[in-house]
Amino acid sequence: MRRAALLLFCCVPLLASEEVLLHSFKVAREDPFSPQGRARMDRAIASMGEEGGVQSAVAIADFLRTTYVEETDVRAERIETERRGRTAHNGIEQVERELKHLRARENAGATDVGPKITARQDKLVSMQEAIKLAKIETYRLLRIHEEIFRKRDASALASTRILSRLKPAEVATAVGALRKSLEVDQPDQVLALVRILRGSKRKETAGALVEIFSHPKTGPSGRTVAACAIAFLKDPESTRALIRRLNQKPATNAATDAQTGSGDSVDRARILHALGLAAQQRFKDFAAAAKWAETLK
Repeated sequence: MRRAALLLFCCVPLLASEEVLLHSFKVAREDPFSPQGRARMDRAIASMGEEGGVQSAVAIADFLRTTYVEETDVRAERIETERRGRTAHNGIEQVERELKHLRARENAGATDVGPKITARQDKLVSMQEAIKLAKIETYRLLRIHEEIFRKRDASALASTRILSRLKPAEVATAVGALRKSLEVDQPDQVLALVRILRGSKRKETAGALVEIFSHPKTGPSGRTVAACAIAFLKDPESTRALIRRLNQKPATNAATDAQTGSGDSVDRARILHALGLAAQQRFKDFAAAAKWAETLK
């Protein structure tokens, strides 16, 4: 009984620490990109990377998903802001031409153009203000865009650090959260996902990398980096599964691929090279790599 109580006492600080990290991260997520909130978010991400457990990995995975949503929204807002600025700029040229014409008429003795000149002058001031505001807003959105990229990179690094120290049974939960958050059919997202899994150096992630490689929606670049990550991890079952899949693909003409820019031969060459690096030898083909993979334990 005393032993169980002692174990429970030892676990309480760990659980409390995880809860504190999650709470701080939740609060920071309410304003992660503004000048007022970005430093707090940086600290929350860094703390999770240093001390977080499996629940921290799940929370960061969800935040990674939102960075891509935010990026899309900010880009659309910036495009609309720039469009308004261009419209105002083009309108200024037209109003200035009209003012020039009206002032010429006024100088020639016309007495009915005064109100028109005043209206054009007011419109010109309004358009100049619109351009000024568009420039300020565009700059603000660009800064947010930069912060999104910074937070995404920091979150990916934190995810890698957490994965590297999780218990084997917990890795699957963290990887599942990442797979749910990052889409394999989006090149930038699948590259980020593979980078995290490879960077963790956990063989437990190799199965997920095989799934990414085999997924019908994964593009050529995603398949290539996933395969290279599998080679790097040297997990026996996953390495052999990868080579079996590669041997099922029909060979292509390397010379033709080089001329046309086809990625299949190039990708296969990169993967074979990665397998060679893992084995510390050069393979002439995947059959030779398969023999080496059979020796993995």
